[in-house]
This record gives sequence, structure tokens and C-alpha cells, in this order.
Amino acid sequence: MKDHSKPALSVAVIIPTCNGEPWLEDLLSALEQQTLVPGEILVIDSDSTDATRTIARAHGVRLHRIAGSDFDHGGTRTLAATMVSAEILVCMTQDAVLVDAHALEFLVRPFAENTKIAATYGRQVAAPGATLFSEHLRRCNYPDPASYT
Repeated sequence: MKDHSKPALSVAVIIPTCNGEPWLEDLLSALEQQTLVPGEILVIDSDSTDATRTIARAHGVRLHRIAGSDFDHGGTRTLAATMVSAEILVCMTQDAVLVDAHALEFLVRPFAENTKIAATYGRQVAAPGATLFSEHLRRCNYPDPASYT
């Protein structure tokens, strides 16, 4: 991975997967193009039967496999957190779409600016071709900041 900038704090990205083939290539490619490239990317896979693990290996990210029966949203992320060594952990989903090359930088920036920050989150937008329900859910939970005025 190319290092586009030196983060003030070390960053690791954790991505739980299960049959993430339709999205993982785009996500990992987008992470490689970020202005802040994470020091570590861990894909923790739950018994995928598609090319998820092949895609992860092709991108040179760290891959750990768990049994699907052992997957738990919180527990799997907690396990992953013990497997990386970074000051900042960014948890993503396998179908996350980074809207631009600054997404990770903007997500992490508050930690460097304020030592009292414990967590940040980014606005979620529906992926192209998402279902009407998925699009509605994201518009309601994560409105466009321009609509705040």
C-alpha cells in the first residue's frame, strides 16, 4: 500500500466479512487510495463460500478466519481489536462505500484535534442500486448536512 500521508496516530481498519465478494474489492481499493492510508487492515472472515478471502489476499491485507457459528457483531469486532496494534480502530462493514479519498482522514481527524474524543462516525449513504428501504433508512438516519439549514 502507498503511504499518502503520515497520520499523527496509528490507524487500523477492521472489516468483518461473510460472502463479501460483491463489495470487498471496491472497499479495499478505496482504502488503498485514501489520503490517510491505514497502517493495518484486518479482514475477519466468517466462513465465506465465495471469493472474499481470495480478494483479501490479493490486496495483501491481514486475514483471519472464524467459524460462522462464532460470529457476533460485537464479539467479533472485540476479537479483531485484540489482533491489531493501533491507537485508532476503524470498524467498517464489508459493503461500505467510501465517497471520496478523504473519508478515512476526516473520520480520524477529531482524535488528533481533541484528546477527549472517544469515538466518531461517518455519514452512511446508500450504495448505487440499493433497495428503496436501504436508501430510505440511510436518508432518515444520516441526513445530508446541507439539509440542516
